[in-house]
Amino acid sequence: MPDPQHDYKTSMYQVRPVITMDETHAIKIDYTYYDEAGTKIAAPTAQHMRAEFQNGNGDFVGFKMWKKRPGSEEQDIPAPADAGKPVHVATLYAAVAKTLSDARQVPNFMLANEKGELIIPIYKGTRRGVILIFQIFENGKFIKLAASPDPEIGNSTDGH
Repeated sequence: MPDPQHDYKTSMYQVRPVITMDETHAIKIDYTYYDEAGTKIAAPTAQHMRAEFQNGNGDFVGFKMWKKRPGSEEQDIPAPADAGKPVHVATLYAAVAKTLSDARQVPNFMLANEKGELIIPIYKGTRRGVILIFQIFENGKFIKLAASPDPEIGNSTDGH
């Protein structure tokens, strides 16, 4: 049950996997990260993705799939012009996290919920390396799991 004295807020970041296929049919995935307002994060490091940013006041950082917002500078990916090309979709499946600056034990594996969101605990004064795991579908059929590069998340030491 939530503590009635505290209204905890998790800083939630959005991730946008962009899937392309080269002429050899090899799948390439690029990942872009955004804050809750939809502003692109140029360098996804612990300095840019912190628990206390976005008015967060708990020891958690969340990730969810990117949703285009009205008036956003980012455009949706157009459907393939050639109807014979496969259509790829990614969904957030899980995350693996490792605390980089502290030996205390916290959960290292988190599954995403049915909305494609997950929450990662992070102690104050620490940073964690995070690998997001995506399910990749081709024309609606699951084909593989894909792991993102390692964005770091951080937390302050000042109690925010």
